Amino acid sequence: MVKSANTLLVLYFYTIQVITTRIEDMKHSNSTFKTALAVTATLLSVGMLTFTEASAADVAKGQTLFATRCASCHGDKGAGDGPIAAGLPAEQKPRNLQGSDMKFATTDEKFKELMKKGGAAVGLSMLMPAQSDLSDADIDSLLAFVKSLKSK
Repeated sequence: MVKSANTLLVLYFYTIQVITTRIEDMKHSNSTFKTALAVTATLLSVGMLTFTEASAADVAKGQTLFATRCASCHGDKGAGDGPIAAGLPAEQKPRNLQGSDMKFATTDEKFKELMKKGGAAVGLSMLMPAQSDLSDADIDSLLAFVKSLKSK
């Protein structure tokens, strides 16, 4: 998520720079077109600020949820090294969420299904409980945090 937000941020600022340069190059051009370009640049700026603030808030909320619901097994940083994991046999160790070798949650939709139904319901460990009490927004925030672990 964080890498995606950074990429979008670069693209937005590049687009704004191109639009601004184009406006400056058109000193004697049609003022309606220049105004339209200026409005587009402004809307892109406002939209990007809203997007990055929402993304940061989602990751922070997801981190809080992860700390209370997932870290005891997956560890604070998602490495699969939480205090409960230490006492589990190798075949039952929790997944290292920093890696890319997901067994089931290979897409956002599958991650959400895993969170709602729990591990046993999707052929994974019965030790992973369902998080069916979480709202869709909470699961989206949890997903945003888990995705941020891959970029660390």
